[in-house]
Amino acid sequence: MVAKVFMHDGESCEPVDPLIQVVDVSKGYFLGNVEEKIGRNLSKGQSVALRIQTGLDSTPVTGTVVFVSPVVDPSSGLMVVKVEFPNPGGTIRPGVAGVMVLPAK
Repeated sequence: MVAKVFMHDGESCEPVDPLIQVVDVSKGYFLGNVEEKIGRNLSKGQSVALRIQTGLDSTPVTGTVVFVSPVVDPSSGLMVVKVEFPNPGGTIRPGVAGVMVLPAK
């Protein structure tokens, strides 16, 4: 899906100038920061529950952890987790907020 058009007919550009921005909306990525004590229990390939904002509501989806940072930010004590989730029909817009729901221990 074309997300942005940088140049139009008749405009000049250099070989390295972007012309359009294309986005694959068939899948989405949730990027979150979690405390180390939570992040240490997450692993690549693990399924997690997400609630992603869609208008005034939130949509529950199941995603797969694709990255768990091996490094903790010393100033915040947080680590980065990236989760990929299916987005059939592109109903969830890239860039919206969401939460990762983890089972209580």
